[in-house]
Amino acid sequence: MSNQLRFFMSEHSQSGLATRRVWQFLPYDIPPLSGLSPHQEIITKRLETLYHLVNHPAPIVVTCLEAAVFRTMPKRAFLDSLEPLEAGEEIDREKLIHYLEAAGYSRSSLVEERGDYAVRGGILDVFPPLHHYPIRLEFWGDLLESIRYFDPLSQRSLEELKEFVLIPCSEILTKQENMARARSMGRLPNAGSEGVRFPGIEAWLNHFYDRPGTIFDYAPSETLLFVINPGNLLSHHEKIESQHREHIEQFHQEASRKGKPFPETSNSILSIEEFKKLFRQYQRVHFGLTEPQHEDPATLLLSTDPVAPVDHELDLVVEGKGRVSMAPLAQRVSQWAASGGCVVLVTRTQRQAQRLLQILNNYDVSINQITKS
Repeated sequence: MSNQLRFFMSEHSQSGLATRRVWQFLPYDIPPLSGLSPHQEIITKRLETLYHLVNHPAPIVVTCLEAAVFRTMPKRAFLDSLEPLEAGEEIDREKLIHYLEAAGYSRSSLVEERGDYAVRGGILDVFPPLHHYPIRLEFWGDLLESIRYFDPLSQRSLEELKEFVLIPCSEILTKQENMARARSMGRLPNAGSEGVRFPGIEAWLNHFYDRPGTIFDYAPSETLLFVINPGNLLSHHEKIESQHREHIEQFHQEASRKGKPFPETSNSILSIEEFKKLFRQYQRVHFGLTEPQHEDPATLLLSTDPVAPVDHELDLVVEGKGRVSMAPLAQRVSQWAASGGCVVLVTRTQRQAQRLLQILNNYDVSINQITKS
């Protein structure tokens, strides 16, 4: 869905932050209760989405029920963790390093992956979310002299920046007050001093925050929800809830057998009643194959006739001597055009467009214009 939206909005993976609008709030790829953390790229995409929900004037967020019902870091904790940096300002470099540790960054000798940071003399390299390249901070004492992107392969400096915003690399912030709260609730896995993290820390959300949040806390009040197959929400939620209970039972037994601590899991997922209450705060557009069973007086119902799939009609045909024929495509395009339809053909490159133009001309299909991106 997100790739299709980016395509029709002329966005791509390297779109600049100022123009990009489509973001993903993904579910975890592995249950943190297992003692393993989700992939860093998934965590990064989630945090980037939360950032743009509160900082972009009109973001488009693609998510699913599984991601929306599990709680996340509170909005206030997230906003307080944003760290704007500007070239030419005085910055306590040691405090900045403590911030990186508490915000989920990992110290390494060389910054190559998102979430890494490295310190070499007066240079601090960091690869934060929101950026396609890592960033090099050059200090003279506590004066931040310059900010530059750099190539993680060659380590050569690239574009210079005047300022940027550091955001966390984890939904669990291990700053002093959070660690104190977590320790007050019992033993933590492999956690000794402030800032020490452990695999599967995301499952310990209740220990680090008094009141964990939801993605709905980040969504503006004027948010418009587009819901696909709303009739499946209840059954899907029951399946998610059931699987979560199974994970709790399974991994709790494993932790007990190994003598390891297990997190407090109460209220870690929205009940269906809580979800509906948050869900109904917003205007909604529902897409489904069936009509709603209970029509709200304030609901406007629009029906459309189903469109038969045509993929099989556009298949390439192998003719004699192994030649490939595009006759089915040409014939279908001609029929659509003759019936008054506007047919748009999209190719990845200008060269492919010219080749397609030549082929269709051979079938007497006229193309009026080729539009460049």
